[in-house]
Order: sequence, then structure tokens, then C-alpha cells
Amino acid sequence: MQEYQGFDTYFLYNKGSGELYYDEHKAVYDEYNNLKSVFGKNDHLDDPFDDALLQACRIKRQNVHEISYEDDHGLDSGAWYKFIKSDLWRDYDYVLFMGEGTLLTHPEVLGDAIQFATKHDAHFITGSAYKRYIPESWISDRMPQHGTTPTNGIQEFQDRMNKNTYAIFQRDPDFQSIVKLWRDSRPSGDTPQEHHIPDIWGRSGVFIERLVQRFPSSRLVHNRYLQYRNLWLTWFANMGFPFSVRKPLESSRVCLNFKMTNLSDVVTFESHGKTRFHRADCIGWFGTHCNHLISTTLLKKLRTKMDAQNIHSAMKLPYAATGLEPIWGLIPRWLGYDLWFFDGIHRVYKNFWTYKREDTQEGMARYLNHHYQGQLSVGYEGIHLKIHGFNRRYEQRLADLNELYFRT
Repeated sequence: MQEYQGFDTYFLYNKGSGELYYDEHKAVYDEYNNLKSVFGKNDHLDDPFDDALLQACRIKRQNVHEISYEDDHGLDSGAWYKFIKSDLWRDYDYVLFMGEGTLLTHPEVLGDAIQFATKHDAHFITGSAYKRYIPESWISDRMPQHGTTPTNGIQEFQDRMNKNTYAIFQRDPDFQSIVKLWRDSRPSGDTPQEHHIPDIWGRSGVFIERLVQRFPSSRLVHNRYLQYRNLWLTWFANMGFPFSVRKPLESSRVCLNFKMTNLSDVVTFESHGKTRFHRADCIGWFGTHCNHLISTTLLKKLRTKMDAQNIHSAMKLPYAATGLEPIWGLIPRWLGYDLWFFDGIHRVYKNFWTYKREDTQEGMARYLNHHYQGQLSVGYEGIHLKIHGFNRRYEQRLADLNELYFRT
């Protein structure tokens, strides 16, 4: 669907149960195994790999590559670092790291982001559908004091592994300096979670979400409405009626504290095309779920730093992913660049109004119908999303998908 087509695709598969044992951290893995017998395994580790995913990823587009990694406690971040270590990115200008359950919010996202990055010398742009701030004390103060007995053995272990992850990164003196700056600085005012995606709700959307919150059974009716609205709009578009395609949104509202708030009241932002960008105002902000557009200029510096201090070993610790996720927000400053956020990525996860999980086929279909009004109509059958209708201008691009993606 993207207007910009100058990209190659790499599918990275984390295969296995995630229970990979690293001898270089033998002592902590022995400890983890003992705790696992009491508390169970890390519940963020996936179940055994589903081979049905392979068929879904085997699209017909040229320059599509498949790479398999052994799953471990590094999760998404671990896969990104393994790819960085592979050097397969060196012939490119930018790499978009995008995990499962993630949507680009309109067809111009890639083009807008690359043009913005080039114009503003932006080397790290992260999705901010769930933008968070955490203080440095999240690491240092969560550890139990020496001589005290932790109330939960597995929680104490997780906190210790989190601190160990940061300790490995702090082998580099420049990273130590960034952590000190992080410790000494805080944003002014409160720091609620911010949800930066385009305003897909419009005038009545928030009312509908509140209605669904009170009457959950009405969600099915709303889903059907969005699907059939888009089906009719794509039909009208294909008949030549220009009003059927969503126009660039004038609204810049974002969800903050369960309310729609003008973006200009939250951050200072810049628009490029249909996409909005803003810069982090202090250290500690990060975009959750590890979806980032990163220049290969930055990746070369990152790879050099990690090789010099064997920082790669941090990815192999039990529960490493917990600490690795916010570290992405520190990496740009560590390497001398700004951290940018944008609204071009929506990682479907929790509903902004209820905070209930919605990263399901139903939820993905709903948000595709929101973001691609007049361009795409999507439903689902079992575990598969299904395209029911589309604007013919995207016919050639959608032809790259295999038969799993279309309603029979």
C-alpha cells in the first residue's frame, strides 16, 4: 500500500520456545531454571513457533528475504540486535525495524519519514503510539537494599537482570554519561503515556468508544460498520467519486489521559506530508514495542560501540527484553543524535480508552479500516485477516500478497 516502493523486505523469525541457554551467563541461567520450577517460565516467551506464519510471509514481491533466529529472552530487541550484528543492512540508507502487530497509519508513511529524515538529518525516528517516560530510578531504585529479603523471588531476579542489562551497556563511558544526564534531568510537569497516531476518531469516534466501553456487545456492530463503510467507499472510489477517499486530516488531536488533546498543547511538532514528527525534550522518553526507522550511519556507530565492549552479551541475559526496550530511547543521545517520534506507526496493543488488550484479528481489522478509509476494507476469518475490497489504484501492489490475504 505504500506509495514509496524503494525498499527490500527482511522477515526475521524468532523460532523455538525461547528457552535458549547461554553458557556465558551460566550462573544466572541456573538460577533462572530453579526459579522457573517454582514460578514458571518467562511469560513473555512465545509458544513454539507456528509454521503457518511462514506461508503468510511468503509474498510475491521481489527482494524479500527470510532469516531465522533462535528465540530467547531478548524477544524483539534481541532479533533487531542479531540483525544489526549480521551487517545485512550496510548497503542501505535506512532500516525500518517493525515488529508483529504493527501498522503503518497511511500509504505515505515511508516516503514522508525518509524525506523528513533526509531534510532534518534525523537518524532515529520511533513510533509513538505508546510513548512513555521513565526516570533513571526505574533501574536504580527497584533493586532491594542489601540485606533485605525480597518479597517475590522471581521479581527480585527480574529486577537484577534488568540492572545487569544496563550495567553491560555502561561498559561504554559515553553510555555512562548518558545515564548520568538521565538521572539529573526530568521533564517539567506530569509525564502520562502519550498516544500519537492520526486522529482516526473524528467528531463521534470518542463517543462511540465510550459507548462500546459501556456496552461491549456493540463492538461487533461498530466493526461491521467500519468494514462495510470502507467496502462501499472503495466501490465509489473505483467508480470515480473522489469524495470517498480520506483527505489529509486537519485535526492534530492525540489521546492523553483518556482525553483527546491538541498536539500543539503536548509537544512542538512538525508536519511533513500527512505525517507529524516531534523531538524528545529530555532523556527518558521512548517508544514502546521497538518500532524504529534508523539510519545506517547510526547503525555503524552502534555496531562499533557494541563490538568494542562486547555489549552483545546483554541480549543474552534472562528477561533482557524488559531493559532493552527503553534503552532504544537512550541510543540516539548516546551516539550523538536526536530522538524523534512520529505518528506513522500504530502498534495495536491496548485500547486507548479502556487499556484492554485488542491486539487480535478483530482489533487489527478495525484499525486497518480506520486508517485506510476509502482505500481498503478488511475483515477476518479465523486467524487470518482478509481483504474484502480495495481501491484499484493499489491493485498492482496488493497483487504481491498471496491468496491467504483475500476473501475467497
